Amino acid sequence: MPSTQYNLIIAAHPDDETIFFSSIILKGDAKTRVLCVTDGNADGQGQKRYAQFEDACRQLGVDDFQFLGFPDIYDRRLNYEELAKSFSNETNLKAVYTHGPTGEYMHPHHQDLSYAVHRFFQGQCDIYVPAYNCFASKVMELSQDEYQLKAKILSEVYGSETRRFLNLIPCTQVETFVALDFSEVDEIYQVLTGRKVKLDRSLLKAYRWLAEYLEIKAQEDGKRLF
Repeated sequence: MPSTQYNLIIAAHPDDETIFFSSIILKGDAKTRVLCVTDGNADGQGQKRYAQFEDACRQLGVDDFQFLGFPDIYDRRLNYEELAKSFSNETNLKAVYTHGPTGEYMHPHHQDLSYAVHRFFQGQCDIYVPAYNCFASKVMELSQDEYQLKAKILSEVYGSETRRFLNLIPCTQVETFVALDFSEVDEIYQVLTGRKVKLDRSLLKAYRWLAEYLEIKAQEDGKRLF
């Protein structure tokens, strides 16, 4: 681990570090370390995806990055205890950046990571997630050159992947972030994973506007269980 304080980015898949966190890497307030949690092998292209991740990190100027190698299987949730073991050596942190509790576009691995990171690192340092469909507490703006680099990496380095999901890829100049309480992250996660069938609205702050949708899901899950 770096000997001085560093920003830690914990992303689910190769390309997530570029899509959501380019501004933190390129103009953040500390050295950056990047963890890619899954092996990117959802379509049997794991080695190619690792090479893409390595290329992207190099182009972004990151020399401290790591593939954790968790299976990239969409309908298999990431296990908290196993993730926690992978995080245990991360110390001397300035801030941690990871996915939001809704998983941005509802990707289950993004949701799993948001829950795991907030649960593990709560109280240790600041934790930020993309302010995806919520009000931001931190706004980072890329210069034109920085934006062009981000776009180049997404279109050229990750092109074999991003062209398949162009409707989901936010290649934005302005990247926004928000800090959330673990209680809010946990409440959303428990409902989204079907582990809780009654929403506590009082725990929702940044995502208060989603309460009705979450309550409908909780009620539907409850009907299936009972």
